Amino acid sequence: MWFNLIKHNMVHLFKMNNEVPLNPSQNAFLKKCLPAWSHTMSLTYKRWQDRQAYLGGRYLLLEGLKKLSLPVAMLNSLKYSEHGRPYLPLNIDFNISHSGKYILLAMSNGHRIGIDIEEIKKIEINDFKKQFSNSELLMINQAYNKYAEFFKYWTIKEAVIKADGRGMDIDLKSIVINENAYVDGKVWYLKEIKVSEGYAVHIATDSIVADEIICDFVNIPEN
Repeated sequence: MWFNLIKHNMVHLFKMNNEVPLNPSQNAFLKKCLPAWSHTMSLTYKRWQDRQAYLGGRYLLLEGLKKLSLPVAMLNSLKYSEHGRPYLPLNIDFNISHSGKYILLAMSNGHRIGIDIEEIKKIEINDFKKQFSNSELLMINQAYNKYAEFFKYWTIKEAVIKADGRGMDIDLKSIVINENAYVDGKVWYLKEIKVSEGYAVHIATDSIVADEIICDFVNIPEN
């Protein structure tokens, strides 16, 4: 019944701030609404930012289920592929990414989807020669802002391998990028998402996203 309530093949984007630690009341709220296993898993991360990003991503998934009129109890049915990609036993796909002060969730009821966000900052580009073709490195180094150009390509490649599901088993250099991206004979359709100044974000989908993607900002309530 849920698929009659929303337009088919839409992509829903959710954003959460991860700039400062949650207050005790917000942590208590997450303790109540998220499964116990998610809190246990979050403790495997050393930095508070990463622990909070893990829990925040699961809370965004909870909000995504509500958006699609699905029971939030489905969160307990979260499974992982042989390559470690999380999925739900439903006719939807989702992907989570975080960087800097943002956590993002992309969810769709009609597309296979991957998303990547990266904070644009100075890096040593030569350290990534193995992940880029010579033509890509040339484009990056000749760009007005080579760091913004680098993270444009990086987020595309990351979104593609996350959508594909094989992750780092795919050689990043093998991904051919023009208007869309191609890997192992398959086309992935690309969309750049404007989230905030100083960040690069791309999604990759297995079919064309025709509609505008609207980003919903989510706050974690207090208990």
